[in-house]
Amino acid sequence: MEISVAIRLDNNGLLRKECPFCEREFKIFYDQLAEETRDKFYCPHCGLPAPFNTQYTKDQVQFIMDLTKNHVIDELNKSFGKMKKRSSNSTLKINYKPMKKTDPRTQIELNDMEEIITSCCKETIFLESPATWKAIYCHKCGDINFPEKL
Repeated sequence: MEISVAIRLDNNGLLRKECPFCEREFKIFYDQLAEETRDKFYCPHCGLPAPFNTQYTKDQVQFIMDLTKNHVIDELNKSFGKMKKRSSNSTLKINYKPMKKTDPRTQIELNDMEEIITSCCKETIFLESPATWKAIYCHKCGDINFPEKL
């Protein structure tokens, strides 16, 4: 079974990411990421590489889990509903109470980060308070950069 889930981007087409190691957030352009074929990306904060699908934020993971759970509940309710209808004419009676779905939190994506361009790959990364960063790592290649605020 495959379930399609859309993660909200901000008004500039940026996707919020979270490092699975240091748990700090950053943003990247989603359309740039979609063109990439690499299997790992580097955290601009700690420099550790991680697969793309492990860099979702806690809120994004919860949203995905809620939607997945709701899909499974829908399928179970449909199946038990069909079984109940079929059993109404037989000796065996099936009774069930439909499961309730979770109300996924609405995703609100803020434009709360500032742009940095890495010197190595010309990769655009967005960080909170970039003026406080003395060095960052390139999301693409992992090289250390001494960013200039735009």
